[in-house]
Amino acid sequence: MARFGTHATVGVLVSGGIAVYDSHREKGEIDFEILLAGSAGGFLGGILPDLLDPASDPNHRKFFHAILPTAITLMKSDFAGIEDPRARAFLKGLLWSYVSHLIVDLGSPKGLPLVC
Repeated sequence: MARFGTHATVGVLVSGGIAVYDSHREKGEIDFEILLAGSAGGFLGGILPDLLDPASDPNHRKFFHAILPTAITLMKSDFAGIEDPRARAFLKGLLWSYVSHLIVDLGSPKGLPLVC
């Protein structure tokens, strides 16, 4: 089972990478503020499933670790309406690192529930 540090690190790397890509695509350069905002969102999103579904027992993975609600949220997310690029990077980082948390947990012996 992956631990806090693993989820936080993977979340920051995933979201930081997305922030660098988006920043470079939009501005032609890497914007440090956007990278920082995306990485902060990534840190939070990387640990959020375990904060919402704490590992208080071996079967702790319930709604916030379920694949279907996360997939629906991801498909319905539209970041284009968010004007501030830092806020957009933070929210994108939060969501994509949340997904990275589930991907990491998917490889564990317990796996993940499809729905809660």
